[in-house]
Order: sequence, then C-alpha cells, then structure tokens
Amino acid sequence: MLTPEDAQRFSQVKGRDMKAFFVDNQLSQINVKGNGESIYYARDEKKAYVGVNKISSTDIKISVKDRKIDRINFIKEPDAILTPIKDASPMDFLLQGFKNRTSERPTVQIAEWQPIQLPSDFTPKKLESKSKSGKKTKKKK
Repeated sequence: MLTPEDAQRFSQVKGRDMKAFFVDNQLSQINVKGNGESIYYARDEKKAYVGVNKISSTDIKISVKDRKIDRINFIKEPDAILTPIKDASPMDFLLQGFKNRTSERPTVQIAEWQPIQLPSDFTPKKLESKSKSGKKTKKKK
C-alpha cells in the first residue's frame, strides 16, 4: 500500500498477507498478517513533517476514515526507529520492492458491481464445445 505525501515522499505498508475491508463501498480497515513493515511521515499539529517512522511488526491493523489513515496498530513484536526529518533523505526511506505506480491508478470511479437476478425457473444447460473436427461435444465434468 502506498500513499504519496508529496512528489518525493511516500508512506508505505507491506506484508505477507494484506486484507482490505469495506463499509458502504469505502475502505475502512486493512489487516496485515506476517512480515509487516511500514514507513510513514510523522507530522506535528501544524502538519509540518517532524520525522520518518520505520516500523516492522509481525501484524499491523490500519483503520481508515474519510479515505485517510486514522490509526495504525502494530500488533506483535513492533520494532521502530523514528528519524528526524532533517536527517531523512526520501530515497533512504523506501521499502524493499517499492515501485511508484501512482500513474497507473484509475482516474474515474468504476461503477458499483450489482448482482443479476436469475429467473426462478432458470436451470443451467450443459456446456457444449466444438471438437477439432467441428462436431459439437458435451463437456465432461
């Protein structure tokens, strides 16, 4: 997961297994299970950068509110280092395997998926395919 802070800085989270949860089509929580790593830019009450926090933790729970990270809990065995912003070069704070793919993000919202209603008398037909000779054959299960 990647959140651009500015043109050079990126808050990042990665782990072995990441699951996202949605409420009313809005991201509400992300759970990271195993090999969790995070880099995020800490700010003061005036929103100025104060440092970069690099944390590794077995599991991470991220709460999202209004499309922004609201809270991060490092569940098991957290190990953190906070580097003052004056000592932090953005290139030194990229997780292994980091790729800036923000240009590939969709720019329009995709329509919400809606299930279709099948008629009550609907019964699936057996699939048929053509053999190499062009004859129809029934597929075996």
